[in-house]
Amino acid sequence: MQRNEERDRARKLPCSWSVNSRSIRSPGAAVWLRVLGIAVLVLAVPLDAYGKACRPKRPLPAIVVTTMGPCNFDPDSFSFTGGPAQQAACLVRPVARWAKLGPTLPNLPPVFADRIGRASDLPGRTALAALIAELHLDDRLGEGLLDPISRANDNDPLAPAAKYLVIHDTSGPKLRGSWPADMDEDRKINNLGRFHCSDSFEIAHVIVNRSGDLYVGHDLSVPWRSTKFERALNFGTSLKGLFLHVELIQPRRGAPGHRRNDIAAPISVAAPRSDAARRLPPLTN
Repeated sequence: MQRNEERDRARKLPCSWSVNSRSIRSPGAAVWLRVLGIAVLVLAVPLDAYGKACRPKRPLPAIVVTTMGPCNFDPDSFSFTGGPAQQAACLVRPVARWAKLGPTLPNLPPVFADRIGRASDLPGRTALAALIAELHLDDRLGEGLLDPISRANDNDPLAPAAKYLVIHDTSGPKLRGSWPADMDEDRKINNLGRFHCSDSFEIAHVIVNRSGDLYVGHDLSVPWRSTKFERALNFGTSLKGLFLHVELIQPRRGAPGHRRNDIAAPISVAAPRSDAARRLPPLTN
């Protein structure tokens, strides 16, 4: 509809164009000017309005894992080794440059340790949905709070529900030179439109930018895979739906002496608690 309206406006463009006081009025010039007018109107519309096709043009390389990772994933129980707190301590260990895995955390932060693996003492879904609406975030997230989350084995009703939240780093956009002073407000860096896909093949369930806005790529009820581990031939589709994926926009640049890579990330500084965080609904039992 929008493109048709643009074409109609383009047809109404005058077929006369003055260049150095000489007017071009030939039929051929009129046709090309109309084409130029349509091109300008189309190019003036943000590309994000249409999105891009994100599905890989070729099949992704086959993956075969030879170990179950440092946290020892058990494909029979659909879980890593240990109780919820033990799993969390292993899974949230810091990652240094060049993907070097840090040590297991000796203690989890209390706010995390007191709630990991539990369904109680969490904000009510209705209150969270109201807050999402108040903050004018993507309403698909609020609407989906009352729906069941995805299940493993590509939403097999007999498979366990999603157990793990995977937080990714977009590793982009790649920047040159110094970090922008207003990185959290920079429109180019925080442009969520770059992640819209016309073929519904978004990279994650939710993408969050540095200013706190978000875009829902897939409802949390949709089984999705975003890691090589999930795609490994060892598992078939059994892990599809076991993990929920969130991407955080994190720009990158090359480290000194390694300009062609994207190994350097900005160092975050703890900021005062946001107004949105202050208005989180009270915990309910």
